[in-house]
Amino acid sequence: MAGFRDFQTGEVLTAANVNDFLAKQSVMKFADAAARDTALGTAVGGGNALREGMVTYLDSTNSVQYYGGTAWAAVGSDPNPGIGSNVVQTTLTSVFTASVAQAAQTPITGLSVTITPSSSSSLVLVIAMITHGSTAGGNSSGQWFTINRGGTDLFIGDAASNRTRVSSGSSASGSTLLDASLRNTTIIYLDSPATTSAVTYGVDGGHNSASTQTIGVNQSRTDSDVSNFARGASSITAIEVAA
Repeated sequence: MAGFRDFQTGEVLTAANVNDFLAKQSVMKFADAAARDTALGTAVGGGNALREGMVTYLDSTNSVQYYGGTAWAAVGSDPNPGIGSNVVQTTLTSVFTASVAQAAQTPITGLSVTITPSSSSSLVLVIAMITHGSTAGGNSSGQWFTINRGGTDLFIGDAASNRTRVSSGSSASGSTLLDASLRNTTIIYLDSPATTSAVTYGVDGGHNSASTQTIGVNQSRTDSDVSNFARGASSITAIEVAA
C-alpha cells in the first residue's frame, strides 16, 4: 500500500491510485450502526461485500469501529476476548468456622465470586485456594471442599455407595502436631456457564469425621497465641476464557 498522496488538479487518476490511496485508506461514515448495516450488510460477503478490516465512523456516537470478522468493535478493543480479558477475585483473610454434620457440606461465607461473561460461548476458569486445618474430631479428621455455580456442585467425583462427592480435600492422621498445621486445598475447573448473565461461584466445606464437627478456614485446628500457630488466607478467582 502506498503512503498519503495529495492529488493535483488535472492529474490522471489511475486504477492503482484509486486502490491504494482511496479504497484501502478510507474510513466510511454513517449516521449510526443501523445505517451502516443497511449499506454494508451484516455478514462477511453479504449485502455490499462486508469484509474483515473495514473501518467506519458513526455520527451518532462519534466513534470509530472496525469489523473483526464476526462483529463490529471499537478501535482499541478486542472483539474476541481471551484469557485475562475479564477477571474477578474474592479473597478471604478472616477466619471462618462452622459446625457441620457428618457427610454434609456448608457454604464458606465470604469465599464466592461473581463474573458476567461477555459471550454465551465463553468458558470460565475457576481457581479456588482454601487454607484450612483439620477438624476438632481427632487426628484422623480432615476437611474436604467443593466448588459450585449458583449452588449447584461442579467438578465432583462419581457416585459410589454412600461416599460424599467432593472436588478435593485434605485428610489428617497420626500426630498431635496436626493441631498446629495449616493445609492448602486448590481446586481448578474450566466451566461452561453458557450465559451472559452474572454467574456466582462459591466453595462448600465438609469433613470426613463420623459425627458433627467444626470445620475451620484460615486457621489451624487449635488456635493459640504461640509461635507455631498461624492464620492463613484463601481466595477464589474467575477468569473468562474465549471458547
